[in-house]
Amino acid sequence: MDFNTVAQFHGPVWPGLSIGYRVTLLAANYFKDRSKAEELVAIVENRSYAIQVINSCTCEEKTLILKIFGECLHIFQTRR
Repeated sequence: MDFNTVAQFHGPVWPGLSIGYRVTLLAANYFKDRSKAEELVAIVENRSYAIQVINSCTCEEKTLILKIFGECLHIFQTRR
């Protein structure tokens, strides 16, 4: 997944998008060996669109938990 795809999904490019993109790529790499049964959950304190695009975490599936405090905090874990 490249940055341009994330930017097209989000809209305007700003520093928070770049940070979210980088953090999400690192998390995707870290959790790449997880089994399909281990659902990845992301807890973020900002609107991190990169997580939705790269890791397919969404609020509807309860795999993306948003706590909008404006901080740059990203927590990734599996449900297991």
